[in-house]
Amino acid sequence: MVLAAKAKLASAQLEIDRAVVRAPVSGIVARRQVQIGQRVAAGSAVMTIVPIDKVYVDANFKERQLRRVHAGQAATLTADIYGGGVEYHGKVVGFSGGTGAAFALIPAQNATGNWIKVVQRLPVRIALDPKELAEHPLRVGLSMEVEINAEVPKLHESARMLALRRISKIGRITYEVLRFEGDRRIKNDVIARYLTAESEAQKTEPASLAVTPVNYKFKFTGLVDREGRNVYVFRVSPRKKRTGLYVGELWLDPSTHLPVRESGRLVKNPSIFVSRIEFVRDYQIVDGVALPRRIETSVSTRLVGKATLSIAFSSVSLAAQTEVARSGGSQ
Repeated sequence: MVLAAKAKLASAQLEIDRAVVRAPVSGIVARRQVQIGQRVAAGSAVMTIVPIDKVYVDANFKERQLRRVHAGQAATLTADIYGGGVEYHGKVVGFSGGTGAAFALIPAQNATGNWIKVVQRLPVRIALDPKELAEHPLRVGLSMEVEINAEVPKLHESARMLALRRISKIGRITYEVLRFEGDRRIKNDVIARYLTAESEAQKTEPASLAVTPVNYKFKFTGLVDREGRNVYVFRVSPRKKRTGLYVGELWLDPSTHLPVRESGRLVKNPSIFVSRIEFVRDYQIVDGVALPRRIETSVSTRLVGKATLSIAFSSVSLAAQTEVARSGGSQ
């Protein structure tokens, strides 16, 4: 009798314990699938819980943008819900095993003879700072802008600079430093030298560096998708090995025939201490003018290895030809 009573008590206690469902994580209920009084079968899903203190970002970068991205790299993000005034800081934790198109419900089956190249996107997972998430919580599905800060692994040094870039009516470029963060050595040896070189390059005869048939050979290679529309892609190679000229690709907007991207490597290095310079320049077309939007430069040096420089342009004003240049330096 006593043992039977203990067994019934234990069974009743177990049923009471099972009447309360405990979630394995803390968070908020994003989707409830049951109502009060409804019977729930064992193993059925009753609700979805989102752990907002451990959310992450899957940034869908184009494959061409991932040549210098690796796990552990720092990243700066902004969310549309809070605007550009709130920045999140995170780290790249890994890459998806395949592109978004490869894991689509109906994957694209491109024929071997297709001459239109479609740029693919690869999800990059970025972990966010929990303290910043607590101050400005995020929700699943929100849009964010991501800026990954590049690095020089050999030096383990980095820097970022915010500057005002002005272009005078005669084409002279000057910079006014607004904010600087990071290592002074990178500021002086990488960022400052780059900005000085850009200013000095303006003193060269523009016609000698212009992307024209006089300086380059062009070969049409096809079309590529850029932000939902096709653009012309040309393979360009200089007619002479001259400082400032490059070999690579030129993307042109079909309607305006203005450049939307230049990428490649310089055919002549500006210094004996530099073995190779590669770059990607993205442009935006505003009122019939191609304005720089982002520049990614990789410099292979003979002394300290590879240094990378990332410059983002924003707040462009055509009237005064003034831009805010955000320089994400190198480590």
